[in-house]
Formats: sequence, structure tokens, C-alpha cells
Amino acid sequence: MFFEYASDMKLHYDIRGDGTPVLLIHGLGCDMNLMIDAFEPIFTNETRNYKRIYVDLPGMGESSKTLTYASSDKILTILEKFVDKIIGKEHFLLVGQSFGGYLSRGLLAHYRFQVNGLTLLCPVIIPTSADRDLPQQYLSFADEKYLKTFDQKLAKLIKENLIIANKQTIERQQKEVLSGLAKADQQFLKALQKDYTFSTNVDEVIAAMNYDKPSLILTGHQDTRVGYKDQWKLFELFPRATFTVLDVADHSLQIEEPTVFNVLVKNWLNRLVKFA
Repeated sequence: MFFEYASDMKLHYDIRGDGTPVLLIHGLGCDMNLMIDAFEPIFTNETRNYKRIYVDLPGMGESSKTLTYASSDKILTILEKFVDKIIGKEHFLLVGQSFGGYLSRGLLAHYRFQVNGLTLLCPVIIPTSADRDLPQQYLSFADEKYLKTFDQKLAKLIKENLIIANKQTIERQQKEVLSGLAKADQQFLKALQKDYTFSTNVDEVIAAMNYDKPSLILTGHQDTRVGYKDQWKLFELFPRATFTVLDVADHSLQIEEPTVFNVLVKNWLNRLVKFA
């Protein structure tokens, strides 16, 4: 399905199930498959009903790649119009991964009274990558024998993005992450990264909101993309947040530590019902 924001911008989306709306937003360069494969196994086993709304961000997946919209502010505006059309005045849940976590905070600042809960998975805090407090890449638990079945360039890319690199994690990374990266428009991504910072400091807006809904912030101790130290700044913004830093987890936390990831997301969903 497509939401037409303008004649040159169509946002690709997919809706699964009925019930409480949940908007799930992927990270930079990926597509909705990252969020579908991570969260659908959880939601399909829930006894409560949720309408999962997955989107491909502009320039990524099947959405339009018009360079005019290569800006975080413009993408946020598109998402706001999408929410107005698809969710309307209903209360909903927000889930954002990486850049999607940055956009989710922008949406929270706008829909403060409608968002009943928030999950941030390895979220971007500081848009400018050079200013982030990142750990050094030093940890690796790779199945070197299995990696030899790939060409040297791909094997290097895999090891740069996975601490736990084995058949299971590599297959998931290829299906959920690399497939999206192959679809993304590289010119759009480069332009977006030059206009990556919101014109408004949305975290300051959230700080003034006293947002007291159940939240979940998941970070990897070895995340070499967005880190984990900058994420601590969010802890004071969300008084009802579970904040977790997982060892042996880079930026693909949901792939490398799926058992803990699933438990924590289920705990968040449980808190939304029992302790809202």
C-alpha cells in the first residue's frame, strides 16, 4: 500500500492485524523488513490485539526517492501527515530503530497526548556521527569457517556489523538489513545525512512534557554506530523507561541477542496493559 504525501512522494506501508495501532519505523538505509522480522514474531504471539503499521522511509525500500525530501525535518512532516491519515485521533504506540528512534522522538513531541508507549531500539541521539561517543570495535565471536563461504568483501562487511557472526545471525542480517541497504537510494542517503538534524530540539520538548508512559530503551554495549553512552541522556526524559545496555550486541541487537530482546519487548507490552 502507498500513502501519497505529494505527487512525487509516495510512502510505502504495510498494515498487519487489528487493535491498538503500533507504528514501527526502521533505521537509515534499511526498509520495513528489519522491523517486521524483529517484531512480528512477538506481536503474533500476543493475546491482545495490535494493528502493526510498518513503513518504508523516503529514499528507502519501496517509497519514493525524490531528493527534495532528503531532510529529517521533511521526513518527519511526511510521517506526521501519514499518522494523521492512517491513525487519526486514536492513541497509538511508537517503535523506532536507530534513525527511526530519532524520528519517533520527533513524533512523540508532536503527538504527546496520543502516544501511549514508546520503544527505542539502538536509537540515534546525536545526529552528527563525528560527535557521538562510540566504543571501539574490539569484540568478535565469528564462525570463521562459515565466513569463508562468502567472498572476502562481504565477509568483512558482515564482521563489521555483527559481533556474533554465525549462520543464523548472518542469514538474518542478509534478509533484514542488507536486503534493505541494497534497495536504498545512495544519493538520497548522502543528501539526508547532510540535513540529518531536526531544526527543533525534540528532546528538549519531551523533557518539558513529563512523559510518564511505559517505555523501553534498548542499547548495545558494543554498538559502533550510535553507541550507548549518549543514550543515557534519555533516561531522565522517560521516568517510566526500562533502560538496558546489552553485552555482546552491536547495532543489530535484535539479531545478536534475540532471546533477551523478545523478553524485554514482551515486558514492555505487559506494562502497557497492567501498569499503564
